[in-house]
Amino acid sequence: MYVLSTGCQWRYIPKDLPPKSTVYGYFCDWAHNGVLDRIHHTLYVACRENILL
Repeated sequence: MYVLSTGCQWRYIPKDLPPKSTVYGYFCDWAHNGVLDRIHHTLYVACRENILL
């Protein structure tokens, strides 16, 4: 999510995260399985609900 939200290159991910190869592996798995789309949709709905309150 860090790379998606910041546009940051993989080599610049924060040092407190796992190695970039591990993070990239999760990113690929989540993108392929639709997890990133579901996270995006859930956050979108939550933000829209907060704006409308």
